[in-house]
Amino acid sequence: MISLLSLLTLSVTAAHAETPVFVADLQPSNADSVGMAALVTTYLTDRLAQEADLRVIDVDSAPRVGEMSAAKYLASCPPGQSIGCAFLVGDAAQAEYAIAGTLESYGQAHKIDLVILDVGEAREAVSFTIDLGLGDEQQLAEDVAALLRSVIDGETGLEEDIRDLGGTATDTVEIDKDAVAAQLERLAEDLGGAVASGREDRTLEETEYTMDDLASDMNTDGSKPWEQLGMTPGEYLRFKNSGLPLSSWKKLSAGRRFQLLLRPTVGVSRGAWSTVYDGRYALDPSTLEIVETYAYQARVGGTGVEAGGWVGFGLTPTVEVSLGGGMTTGRFSAAITQEIVGTPNLADEAESFGAINAWGGARAYWVPRPTSKVRPTAGAGVMLARGPGLDSYLVPPAHMPIFSGPWQLMAEAIGGVEASISESVDFYALVPVSVLVAGQLTETYSVGVGGLADKVTPTDPAPLGAGLELGVTIRLLGKAASSADLEEEEDL
Repeated sequence: MISLLSLLTLSVTAAHAETPVFVADLQPSNADSVGMAALVTTYLTDRLAQEADLRVIDVDSAPRVGEMSAAKYLASCPPGQSIGCAFLVGDAAQAEYAIAGTLESYGQAHKIDLVILDVGEAREAVSFTIDLGLGDEQQLAEDVAALLRSVIDGETGLEEDIRDLGGTATDTVEIDKDAVAAQLERLAEDLGGAVASGREDRTLEETEYTMDDLASDMNTDGSKPWEQLGMTPGEYLRFKNSGLPLSSWKKLSAGRRFQLLLRPTVGVSRGAWSTVYDGRYALDPSTLEIVETYAYQARVGGTGVEAGGWVGFGLTPTVEVSLGGGMTTGRFSAAITQEIVGTPNLADEAESFGAINAWGGARAYWVPRPTSKVRPTAGAGVMLARGPGLDSYLVPPAHMPIFSGPWQLMAEAIGGVEASISESVDFYALVPVSVLVAGQLTETYSVGVGGLADKVTPTDPAPLGAGLELGVTIRLLGKAASSADLEEEEDL
């Protein structure tokens, strides 16, 4: 039973400015002690908050430690390491002192190991063990408040004060910051993220997390580290070996989800990008009247330079739909030949002009493993393209036809790769393979008979095409992904 003895008679002679004190949740040592640990923590926090010159920092108001909230960090602290964990949170909170400890229950009796830490000096100022009976929680809070006051005032006789509480003093030690850093490294391995002090940068050695480690964690009875971080086991394995802090990993995990993606592109393409126009007419040698007219326009294969852009929207971390448009260069060759019936004639040499094919399309992309720096890309799409007609280059004789510009509809299968340049910019290289599925690819015109010595029948161009597209993806907006969005990654 705790009694209020000489500890409560200690006088406070110096006025203090508000001294920041961090109060960590007591760590329960067994399942029976969970409720009592929370109750005692509440009593301590409320009592210290009544001191006018103390500024109490509880777990909920403490800053994040690395990439974790203080509450998650302390709740996940390995057994026996609560002091080191509390020191790091107090350090991050810029507290001068911290109170931490463990509580173990035995039926109606409880044992508390409590430590008052001098955070600035990196040492245990007071460390003691005390038995707590039923109903002693409020009295303990009063006594600890007075004990903390003595520590702040630098008074002597603390060991006697502890004995008056009914407790046993234990040896206090300097806090080895290197040892704390090692403890944090072990904790980071358990929780999957690096943690660091708010006052001092610490570099933690990276260790590989293997499938054996994952299997071992799966067999534990407690909360799994991936459950604490809201991840699936496969995602957690990749995160552990990424070397990234949790915030960066979460951003990467979001991938394309709800992002607006702007993708300018340049490249080369081999396909039906060029056009041939061949017109012929025959004159009667005696009357010079036109006795036959024939012409055709046909798409032919060619290699063009491509430029354009796409605007995409991410549906999930790995799936995007895009709309785009642009142009691809080609050639337009035209020849109009006059013949005299019965006289040998050679076809006129064709004139060749540069041509611009306008195109627009829609695509869907699948980009797995959004957290990887380099990612494979697969997709499918459709593209509608149209080229220029003869009247863009020549004004033919009135009796020769002018066909409208040819058009074609293509289906695409796309493969490629993208690599992160920065958090919001990716470089990509794509190889689209296309097949012609519809279009106005050939047209013919014929009037009269018997005058022309030679007429060419056009054929459709080769149905397959391919290209290489290069560019950057600029990512805007976005939303963090949940582990459910990433379940598809588990099977990859």
